[in-house]
Amino acid sequence: MHASTRPAGSRPAPREVAVIGDVHGCADALRRLLDRIDVVAAGAKVVLVGDLLTKGQDPSGVVEVLSGGWGSRAGFEFDSVCGNHDLRMRAALRAISLGTPQENLAPIERRCITRLQSAGRAEVARVLLDRIATQVELEVDGATVLHAGIDPARGRARTPAELKWSIKARRGERPWWDRYHGDDGLLVFGHKPLEEPLRRRARGRVAAVNVDTGCADGGRLTAYLVGSDRFVSVAAEPERLVLSFTPASAALAASGRQAASVARARRPAHSA
Repeated sequence: MHASTRPAGSRPAPREVAVIGDVHGCADALRRLLDRIDVVAAGAKVVLVGDLLTKGQDPSGVVEVLSGGWGSRAGFEFDSVCGNHDLRMRAALRAISLGTPQENLAPIERRCITRLQSAGRAEVARVLLDRIATQVELEVDGATVLHAGIDPARGRARTPAELKWSIKARRGERPWWDRYHGDDGLLVFGHKPLEEPLRRRARGRVAAVNVDTGCADGGRLTAYLVGSDRFVSVAAEPERLVLSFTPASAALAASGRQAASVARARRPAHSA
């Protein structure tokens, strides 16, 4: 997308990887976030943590972006792991194709399918979800991207796929990332919306990064730039657009977490 300015014979700069949090049908925020990534990390590989379509107002727009139909941004290379909502949405689309009445579906999937059908993108959405359905995790640039996380007691290899899609703390229990000591390297995930993106350190290095900042609930859509250890965020509403960088060298909070935005999001109404 941009002409190279490297001196002749020099090595190309390492390609950045941008991991984007739960999009949940927020196509406008996704487009604006990609615009920002294009400014600060042109040519980055984009990996999403799943939960792509349900909840938000424009799932068809998300399908358009990810299927390469969005103007110049088709130059991005996209990939995604599968989230728990993606599995539910895939099952709902399959049920419709087998003759299940749409009114028998759960409301969240029914609304999403209605919007996809209105835009003529239900079949493209089904193909997209089929493609990512087996992608429980992806390894990129020394990090592992997965939707929800792992059971630290079992480790990444022995945590079942179902937990990697859906793990969350029970009442009175610390979240899994507070019990994770970095044995499986850097894990980047979403699933649990927070007011701010989370960077958790263990044994002197970044071990866990949560990029779900509740876009569908009026928060922000956040990306983590793995190579440069930075967050890029845009607000759900265009007038609240923010762009912020928080390098790892910045002082971290005593808890090991670092807020990454100058603007605070509204607390999400629900957690998954």
